[in-house]
Amino acid sequence: LVSHFVSGYLANGSLTKEYLQSWGIPVEKIHTGAMCADSKNLSSSVAALNQEAKDRIRKTLGLHSGLTFLFCGRMIKLKGCKYLLAEWRRHIKDFPEDNLLLVGDGPVLPIFRKQYQNEQSIHFAGGVDYDQIYQYYAVSDVFIIPTLEDNWSLVVPEAMACGLPVACSIYNGCHPELVHKDENGITFDPLNPKSVVEALDYFHHVDIKRFGQRSREIEHNFNPENTAK
Repeated sequence: LVSHFVSGYLANGSLTKEYLQSWGIPVEKIHTGAMCADSKNLSSSVAALNQEAKDRIRKTLGLHSGLTFLFCGRMIKLKGCKYLLAEWRRHIKDFPEDNLLLVGDGPVLPIFRKQYQNEQSIHFAGGVDYDQIYQYYAVSDVFIIPTLEDNWSLVVPEAMACGLPVACSIYNGCHPELVHKDENGITFDPLNPKSVVEALDYFHHVDIKRFGQRSREIEHNFNPENTAK
């Protein structure tokens, strides 16, 4: 019904395009690439932090010397952190120096804090002002999002603009555009325990710095300037 009155659709990605086509929307009416992150300000803020500042932040957060996996988002059931946390304990048996840093507030945060209060490799930062979020991107090595339902989450291109490889849930609609296996990250199924563990392990066998640079290159196509065009 809506389509009879609409000249065109600005869709966020290919999965949304497929959805619209499944309703009979003509392909010529659908234009993808209508999502972008605040990539310029975030990447500039990260670049401005020197190593001394990063070391100070890591010390304040109590991070160990291994890889730091970062999650940013609302602490609600649909974000899937329950499944990530459950498998994290298996991961650190092989990589005891790794860190899981979770940024965000919500109704399940108190439950997680109580459940994992004795786990030194898990760090709950709680709610963080957006103006300070770049510090968490700056001291992390990998961005991970175990969501059970996201259309095209902007935290993924945000993290990529800051030079982070990505482990992305297959239930996040942005992964076809943004996450390229063996280039800048990997996708996984948070409902499959083996898939979660393999995704975490994966980043110990790749060139993190090269993956991070590739993330920047891919995200460039989705920055505000290119999205506006």
